[in-house]
Amino acid sequence: MNRRLARFGLLPSLFVGILLAAIGLWALNWLVNEVWPISPNLTNSQYLEVQRGIAEDRFSADTLLRVSNGEAIALFLVAVGITAMGLIMPLAYFINRRVQLWLLTREDKQIQATTGRTAPRRKPAPASLLVTMRQSLWFGIWVAFCMWLQINRTFGLAVAGLVAIVLVLLELLLMMRSLSVQRTVSSRRTRQTQA
Repeated sequence: MNRRLARFGLLPSLFVGILLAAIGLWALNWLVNEVWPISPNLTNSQYLEVQRGIAEDRFSADTLLRVSNGEAIALFLVAVGITAMGLIMPLAYFINRRVQLWLLTREDKQIQATTGRTAPRRKPAPASLLVTMRQSLWFGIWVAFCMWLQINRTFGLAVAGLVAIVLVLLELLLMMRSLSVQRTVSSRRTRQTQA
């Protein structure tokens, strides 16, 4: 399936990205306009007191979270994550292409240095749609996590940066694993054709 989608280049990533962004924006629009963020279990006097406290900035973050609708917040974070995932997907495709081109030129330079011959110019393979979706998913999770921290009023650049570094390292580990599997399979095929 990846080979069939690879013929279209950017289009599958662009289409899926636009679709996810549209779904996420529609969900955000619906949540903001139709779902009440304050818990429906409050009486009228409690509700008015909450509104007055919010307007006067008397409530702390934990008090606001106690009276908020937890399902609405969870749906909001999912919708934000889906929107961010859709918006970043075409950019993730281009970053993958650029990294593959860099890796190919690096390998060609190593071949030229060891053998003294110029390697034939190779074209980078199109980035897999599943890899692009996975990387976009990491970005969506990171954005939703940062939004959750902001809702709790505990957002800090250090925490956001640390989580971003962890997610990038996790993605690098997954990419290294897939590269080693690809090289193992290609070396087996080479050995079989030589035998």
